[in-house]
Amino acid sequence: MHAGCGVKILDPIPWLCPNGVCHGSKDGRPLYFDDGHLSEYGNKLLVPMFAEVFEKK
Repeated sequence: MHAGCGVKILDPIPWLCPNGVCHGSKDGRPLYFDDGHLSEYGNKLLVPMFAEVFEKK
């Protein structure tokens, strides 16, 4: 969380590029449907990232 304004910056790289290696597909399914947009399957890989932000503390 950014102390100055209360903003948490989300970094999708750990979810999309495990071990620092980015792939265009996972388990034979595409992660992107064009040059810069995630496919529905790719989007679902980010659900855990968002869950961390919205979990009640």
